[in-house]
Amino acid sequence: MEEKELCLKTLETGKKQGAQDIEVYYNHRKKMEVSIENNDIQVPKADIYQGLGIRVFVEGKMGFASTNVLEESSIKETIDRALSIAKNSAVDPNNQLPEPVELEAVQGIYDEEGAQLALEKLIDKSRLFLETAREDKRVVIESASFSGDVMCRAMASSKGISAQEEKTMFVNMGIGFARDGDDLSSFDMEYQVDCHAEKIDPVQNARKLKEKVINCLGAESTKSFQGDIILTPFSAVNLILTPIVFAVNADNVQNGLSPWKDQLNKKVGASILRIMDNGSMPQAPGSRKFDREGLAPRPVDIIEEGVLLEYLHNNYTALKEGIKSNGHASGNDQSPPSVGPTNFIIAPGEIFFEEMIGGIDRGILVNRYSGSADPVSGDFSGVVKGGHLIEGGKLVKPVKEVMIAGNVYDIL
Repeated sequence: MEEKELCLKTLETGKKQGAQDIEVYYNHRKKMEVSIENNDIQVPKADIYQGLGIRVFVEGKMGFASTNVLEESSIKETIDRALSIAKNSAVDPNNQLPEPVELEAVQGIYDEEGAQLALEKLIDKSRLFLETAREDKRVVIESASFSGDVMCRAMASSKGISAQEEKTMFVNMGIGFARDGDDLSSFDMEYQVDCHAEKIDPVQNARKLKEKVINCLGAESTKSFQGDIILTPFSAVNLILTPIVFAVNADNVQNGLSPWKDQLNKKVGASILRIMDNGSMPQAPGSRKFDREGLAPRPVDIIEEGVLLEYLHNNYTALKEGIKSNGHASGNDQSPPSVGPTNFIIAPGEIFFEEMIGGIDRGILVNRYSGSADPVSGDFSGVVKGGHLIEGGKLVKPVKEVMIAGNVYDIL
């Protein structure tokens, strides 16, 4: 049975069983993966998963249940479970399904040729990655993988939403270090992700990782000081981006967890700071035709010139504010919709990397950050990995055993 037809049939079954409103979400995923551990290619794996998530609404009460057994009897039992949960839940006037909107397909997120990619091809790409990284025998690849996902999702709701989409995702990731006698570099990583298999370049990826870890040999400790830090994209994801995503999640705002809960149209960062989220970008890994609730993901300017303009909403959080969802319901068939980003983007500035270094008297280049960053308070403390000392506007030497501490929101 076609995926969307299965959703529509389940929807009708749910109505007959007593649901006043119902949403059916289908997810199918075929995953192929080749792994590398300690410089050896492991046995390749291929997995197939499919499941249904069912939300039902009865007199302002919501219930959810899921199943990965798509037989008629199992689907009916799943609907019964969801109905039972709904009947024993509290009434919430915001428990409503959204009205349908016009949807447009996103270009370039499905690779038809890549969807037919055989495991043998993934093995070849993994071998190429390993051979390139190991051209310098000082490099040790502790773990790496080359994976391909072929995904199909569909949904239907009693409000009239009916949608289906196919997507492919290919990822090459590697973690390694360098060893020269007794001298060990810190671990580092490199990865590529794309919707098209042929755009993943394992040779380029391996060379970047090799260069990173080799450049960290001979690291020395340094005295404590207060100074500037430069964050590479890798370190900025954990240290900066994750707290920001938390802070602009409307669910966290409404629950009083976000430090930006009363900051709309107020300055939360430097004037050069611009952040957006765009789930309709062609060929982008986070793009999608519809969100977890069947709505089109609207591009959102979150921060402009340091001013917070908008939070990320699903239908529930939007109804609580008396506004429309901006299409950022996230999740899969195994849970009700939550709130999450799509393609979350920090816009580039106008200063080149070399200029950044040249303007620092004493500081640290942080290639990777290993530690915590509390998204509520913004406090962080952790270890610099693959760091380099900056003195007099120049990279002086790799450093080790260096910790950094501060507050994310102060940094912004």
